[in-house]
Amino acid sequence: MTFIRKTIRACSFLALLFCLPAAQALADVSIDAKHFPDAKFQNWLKENVAGGKSVLSKKQIAALEEMDISYSEISNLKGLEHFTALKELTCWSNNLSTIDVSKNPTLEILRCNGNELSALDLSKNKALKVLACDQNKLKTLDLSGLPDLRALACRYNELTALDLSHNAALTELDCWGNELTSLDLSKNLDLTKLNCLENPIKTLDLSKNINLSEAALPATATVTLPGGDKILMADFKVVKASDGKNRLDLSKYGDKITDISVEPEGVDEEIAVSSSKGVHSFASCDGKVKISYALGKDRTLDLILFVEKQ
Repeated sequence: MTFIRKTIRACSFLALLFCLPAAQALADVSIDAKHFPDAKFQNWLKENVAGGKSVLSKKQIAALEEMDISYSEISNLKGLEHFTALKELTCWSNNLSTIDVSKNPTLEILRCNGNELSALDLSKNKALKVLACDQNKLKTLDLSGLPDLRALACRYNELTALDLSHNAALTELDCWGNELTSLDLSKNLDLTKLNCLENPIKTLDLSKNINLSEAALPATATVTLPGGDKILMADFKVVKASDGKNRLDLSKYGDKITDISVEPEGVDEEIAVSSSKGVHSFASCDGKVKISYALGKDRTLDLILFVEKQ
């Protein structure tokens, strides 16, 4: 009997031990320096979650699935671990040098653009589907634990490599303005949109990306398109002619160019393009040039150029 009583007590202790994290997660939390060291984060929580009070109820914590704290001058997100039901975190343009989302396993969307992040640990966020981390100081980005990642935007960081071999569900990639010398997209067969401008990539193989519909590609690259055609992006260069108009000479690509349109920045109407023998002319402007390239079998790929008024 003594042995049985000891066993029951031991089991009760273990049960209590394993229940503690859940109990803590459901407890009320004071909005103070102990739980949330950043005063501006405290103020945001009081105003936007706690109804002006200085305590977060367990009901408020459990109900919080979306948090947008952009432009709040927050430097420390300690306390984020209390929100274990959080699915969407947007923290654009704060003063964050670190973000700990390891205790937010349900997180599906993370937008942390415009901070001072030099590292981002996402190893505990297997549910993540959308990641936007533009304009930080990231030199590496480990995405190996994100099998459901659908969209990645990592513009203007300091990335020299980007391993996407574990992200087969990826449909949109924007890595504009990094230091990538190569980009392997052979495992990303669902990719539909790609922007890898301003990376020193010399060769890019997109032959397996048959679902790709739009691509903005580095001016330095020789690109193998879906279907097997090879193009030199150096040929897709807009120059200013003597009459002040922009010229784009794609005569070497013959009937492969099926349409060209210009979408000027800040203007609703498109600028008209005139074409003659493969030379395309349009008014000088700031904006986007969309070139439809025929891939065969009624399929086209829109090649995107961005031009500045010359």
